[in-house]
Amino acid sequence: MICAEEEIGICALSLCLRYEGGLARRLYDHYGSACSVFKQPLTELVRHKGMRRSIVEKMMDPILPNHAAGILEWLKSVNIRTIPLYHEHYPCRLLECPDAPLLLYLAGQAELNEGPVLSVVGTRKATPYGKSLCREIISGFKQLGIKPVIVSGLAFGIDITAHRTALENDLPTVAVLPTGIDTIYPSAHLDIAEQILEHGAVLSEFPPKTGGHRHNFLQRNRIIAGLADATLVVESKTDGGAQITAHLALGYSRA
Repeated sequence: MICAEEEIGICALSLCLRYEGGLARRLYDHYGSACSVFKQPLTELVRHKGMRRSIVEKMMDPILPNHAAGILEWLKSVNIRTIPLYHEHYPCRLLECPDAPLLLYLAGQAELNEGPVLSVVGTRKATPYGKSLCREIISGFKQLGIKPVIVSGLAFGIDITAHRTALENDLPTVAVLPTGIDTIYPSAHLDIAEQILEHGAVLSEFPPKTGGHRHNFLQRNRIIAGLADATLVVESKTDGGAQITAHLALGYSRA
């Protein structure tokens, strides 16, 4: 059981280091807790690879703990869960990744630690053939008596086709956002997101009020790859985001 002080510390640390790759996890593992990280002097923290003085100064902002506490209080008021690293409900496959986020924000009911998990990605400009193939593959699981969790990014094209097909076939599905958990992106898929909340989950590593910045999409891709046993690229440009997700999956030793 995590105490309230540590819960605030984890949230605060993730706010400061959410764009710093695996630095948050390395610090957390090295010092044993978020509270211990914040107790270290500047001269100690800057010794770590990737740690810049500007980050340490942000961590030492006296307003930071209250800001983190306010976020946690709001999340509880709207029934959004926070799942810190090493918590029993933290996705076990993602935990194996060295750059796994320190904190996840989750709305919905999907269980990511039971049964197979498949990430499905592809181009936003999917062809009719690509969409048809995506539907055929996902609907085929039901015919085989297999019920994997389908993970994707809620984007246009292959992503939304994967989510819709999962819902149509009574398969749990998880949408990983490139924004804060309070902002459905793209907004055109709000209706699907609401259905996903009833039969799966919406997940983000970004705190509330985070917009859809370009680098968030690339960072989000590692979560999609890390959550799953395997990643399926249905249709993609050679330099598309789906290819990046596939390379990340290979780096995590996922088929």
